[in-house]
Amino acid sequence: MNIFSKGFRVTINRGAVLFAGGALLGVLTLPAFAQETPGRRVVNLDEAIRLALQNNAEIKESKEGISGALGKKRQADAARFAQADLLTFLGPSPQARGNQVVSPDDVDRPTLNGVFTRAIVNITQPIFTFGEISGLREAASSGVRVEEARVQEKSSKVIVAVKQFYYGVILARELRTLAQEVMDQLDGAKQRIKELLDGGAVSVDEVALWKLEAFQGTVETGLHEAEKAVELALGALKFTLGFGPNEDLDVADRRLIIEQKSLESLPFYQERSFELRPEFTQIQEGLKALRALVRVEKSRYYPKFFVAALADAAEAGNRTDINNPFINDELNHETLGVAVGFKWAFNFGITTGKVQVARAEVAKLEHKKSFAEGGIPLEVKKAYEEVIEADKNFEVTETSYRSARKWLVASVANFDLGIGDPEEIFEALEQYAKMRVRNFQSMFEHNLAVAKLEHASGLLVVEVEQPGEAEEEKPAEQAREKKDIDDDKSVS
Repeated sequence: MNIFSKGFRVTINRGAVLFAGGALLGVLTLPAFAQETPGRRVVNLDEAIRLALQNNAEIKESKEGISGALGKKRQADAARFAQADLLTFLGPSPQARGNQVVSPDDVDRPTLNGVFTRAIVNITQPIFTFGEISGLREAASSGVRVEEARVQEKSSKVIVAVKQFYYGVILARELRTLAQEVMDQLDGAKQRIKELLDGGAVSVDEVALWKLEAFQGTVETGLHEAEKAVELALGALKFTLGFGPNEDLDVADRRLIIEQKSLESLPFYQERSFELRPEFTQIQEGLKALRALVRVEKSRYYPKFFVAALADAAEAGNRTDINNPFINDELNHETLGVAVGFKWAFNFGITTGKVQVARAEVAKLEHKKSFAEGGIPLEVKKAYEEVIEADKNFEVTETSYRSARKWLVASVANFDLGIGDPEEIFEALEQYAKMRVRNFQSMFEHNLAVAKLEHASGLLVVEVEQPGEAEEEKPAEQAREKKDIDDDKSVS
């Protein structure tokens, strides 16, 4: 009797602690049926996943990374177009009369009796940069795809968390029902013992009654602990789905069942992981971006060719117009011109250092790629083996708990007939409760293991919509960009 009490108590405590930490499973309590009531949102698993993908704060945070990457891409794309600068002045104008030879005004004693205005417009169009602009555009495009893959990675993890909490709530219902069943068996046994004691039977004594009452107190204590744990579990589920703390949420499913999905071979999932895992996309696109940035840094060894147009006009009413082309009045003139030129910074030592840093970043990511190529298939294998283990555990516990149930029914029947021992009921009830709990846990572990396998193999990856009107370039734009890059590379 004491063994059973301790064993059942440990199961409840362990579950409450684990779910409080967001781990594998827990012993929770909920009403036996999820009923739609005013103000309560009841969701099934698909709805819960959809709400999480739509409202989860971590996913929203990741999507902001796409917005930032698109902003950088706009900057890089705009670098190939002409850049215009406008500078204007307004200030006091010293009087200047006469001509370029004679003037009654003295530059050392100016007469400030007017104002001047001046505007300078400088337009610069890059024509060849030795791969700087094309490299920046390529890096920015890959950066967008890296951020999209990061959102996919976060979304996949959130889906696993939703399934964990969702199935955990259903597990709580099943365990609560089991606990109530144990309480009913205890009440029946207590009533029968009392009847035998009142009838003066010598086959039982008050010690058996005391044992039952003590055990009943243990079960009730476990239920109280479970009631506290359910609030934590539902709170975690609401938080994951983006619900507020005061919003009422419940799950629609009433029974915990095995998620029936055909299990493919291990190589199938490992191959899918190379194709679908967002981490590989991040690494591949990240390498493209970093290699493009190496080209950008190397381009700084060479000059940047451009064509420029300059317009400079100033006017002051208190100054005589001078039409001599060799004399320029800064406060009263008009200038317009077009030129081709280049700009060259001779800081080769600094450039060499920057190239070295960029190459080191590429090497670091290549090492990370090697680690992922070995680690992710191992992660897939671990998840795959957990599914197989959960399947085997379910089969074993399914048979065991049914046998224990028959044992319990027979023990109770024998006791009712006056030919059984109360201790036999305790032992049968202990074994039945333990195996039924393990049976429910094996269902939970199977469903969670399937979710982890799908995550590890990339099967939970969802499409990512870019924010607002800032969409990734269309196929025609991609083709034009590729042509620009190729042309720039060929000249370089």
